[in-house]
Amino acid sequence: MERKLASIQVISDIKEHPNADRLLIARVLGWDVVISKDDNFNIGDRVVYFEIDSFLPCVEEYEFLRKSSYKNSPILGEGFRLKPVKLRGVVSCGLILPIEVCFKDCMPLPEYDFEVGEDVTELLNIKKWEQPESAVIGGDAIGKRPIWIEHSNEIRIQSEPELLNEFKDLDYYITTKYDGSSHFIAIDSYNKFHFGSHNLELKPIEKIGSFYNFIIDNNLETKLKNIKDEYNANQIYIIGEWCGQGIQSNKLQLKKPYWFIFTINIDGKRLGLEDTKNICNKLGINMVEVEEIGNDLPSKYTVDTLLERAGENRKHVYPGKCEGIVIRPIIPIYSSILGTDLSMKVINNKYLI
Repeated sequence: MERKLASIQVISDIKEHPNADRLLIARVLGWDVVISKDDNFNIGDRVVYFEIDSFLPCVEEYEFLRKSSYKNSPILGEGFRLKPVKLRGVVSCGLILPIEVCFKDCMPLPEYDFEVGEDVTELLNIKKWEQPESAVIGGDAIGKRPIWIEHSNEIRIQSEPELLNEFKDLDYYITTKYDGSSHFIAIDSYNKFHFGSHNLELKPIEKIGSFYNFIIDNNLETKLKNIKDEYNANQIYIIGEWCGQGIQSNKLQLKKPYWFIFTINIDGKRLGLEDTKNICNKLGINMVEVEEIGNDLPSKYTVDTLLERAGENRKHVYPGKCEGIVIRPIIPIYSSILGTDLSMKVINNKYLI
C-alpha cells in the first residue's frame, strides 16, 4: 500500500495546547498537529493533511514553510520537507491546510467533490522526501531492486488507525524496529543469487564493512540456496535491517555492521513467526528482537497507548531512545485495508524529534 502523503481528511478533535495560549492541537487520523487559533479550524472540517516526509513544491501556497522546511535535494530539487517538530513541548506531525488553499487555482471547486480519505498526492505534486541512497554501504549499484521483492515500507498506525481493529482475536507479535538500511538477499526462479538495498540491486564489491563482505563471511548464498531446495521453492527473498558504523549514525552503537532479519518470503508468501525463526537459525543470522507475543491487540492497546509503548525499548536493543516497534500476526493474514499482508509500525515520536 502506497503512503498517502497528501489526502483529504477530517479533523476529529481539537484540544487546548498545554503550554501556549494561541495554539491548539488538532487530531487527524491518528496524528496530532499543532495549529494556530487564527487558522479557525473546527472539529468536523475537511482539510488536506500532509504526512511527515512529504516534500512540497515551491509554490505560493507553501511559502510560509520556507524558513523552517526549505531543502534543495540533488534528486527532488527544491521544496519544503515536512518533519515532526516539537512546538512548545508538543510533538506535531504533519500539516493541515484548508482544501480551498491547496486547490485555489482550481476554484470554484465544491468541497464535496473530494471524498474523505481521497489521495491527492499526485494532484498537488507532492513527493516523498528521501535522502540519496549510497551504494557504498553495500556495493556498487547494477540497477533497481527486482520488482518481485517487496519494499519494506510498513504503514504507520497513525496513518491507518483502523488497522488496529484488524488484529482483533489474532495472535500477534511485536518486534523492535531497527534504525538502519533495509537490505535483501534473494534467489530467483533461475537459481540466481541477488542482493541489494532498499531501492537498488548491488554487485559484488569487496569493501571493508560492506554488505557483500557480510554475505561472504556468513556463506549466505549457499545457505539460502539450500533453504530454497529444502522448501522446494521457486524463489525466495529475505529482508533485514543493515546496521552499524556509517549507517543512520549507528544508533544501535554496534562495533561492527550486522544484518537483522525481519521478513522472509517464499513463492510470494510471507512466512509466519516460527518459520522465520527457523530459517534465521539455519542461516545463523539473528532476527530482529521479539518484544511481546499476545492475542487480541485492540483489547490491550489504543493508538495512543501503542505510541507510548513504541518508546519502551523493552529488550534494550537501543542504548538510548528506540525508533519504535513493528506489529504482525504470528500467522500472516490478508489486510483488507492494506491489500496485502497485515502489518504496521508504530514510531516513537520522541525518537523522531
